[in-house]
Amino acid sequence: MKKKKYCKAGAAVLLLCLLVVMTSCTSTKTAYERTPSGMVQVKKIPKLYAFSTTANGNYYVKADAMFGKLFTYLKDNDLKMTVPVEGRQKPATMMFFVTDPEVAKDLRDCGNVKVKTIPARMVVSAGLNGRYTKANFEEGKEMIEKWLKENPNYQQDGEFFSVYWNSPYVPWFMRKQEVNMPVKSLFMESTDKPRKVDNKFGI
Repeated sequence: MKKKKYCKAGAAVLLLCLLVVMTSCTSTKTAYERTPSGMVQVKKIPKLYAFSTTANGNYYVKADAMFGKLFTYLKDNDLKMTVPVEGRQKPATMMFFVTDPEVAKDLRDCGNVKVKTIPARMVVSAGLNGRYTKANFEEGKEMIEKWLKENPNYQQDGEFFSVYWNSPYVPWFMRKQEVNMPVKSLFMESTDKPRKVDNKFGI
């Protein structure tokens, strides 16, 4: 009897996970391409329109509150969710995106939610799986630092930042994320291809 109950519980969890994936695929827009888990690549992020909020203290402690504040702004302005969400450590900052300039031009600051334009960027990006934690952020930084030593034609051009592809309500083992670092090329346009990096988060 207990085995049957466990089987039913497992099936329910699996069904919930599938529903989360299906819902996220049909109800969100994508601002730019996702870096596959376990890969490091150079990519260009197009010009985007963002609304962001900041908080005092540790980013990972304040993340849920910042997400809630931005999601409320999104709903109040009848916006569709766009992935990914970006996070910065100091000061603790979270940023949602809008891809349509016609929509963005009507947005206004509201309290601690600020509207801004983000210029096009070139970044080195490390793809990861798992929980949105400081440890995973540091793992992504290490992947990029190792990659930079092997590709000296790129130079750091800004601070590391986090990129989150799933909401905090998605089970941790299904979450996709990145650590990105702005760079500039010291030579001609790169033809580097995405490369697999050995790390405990890749699949």
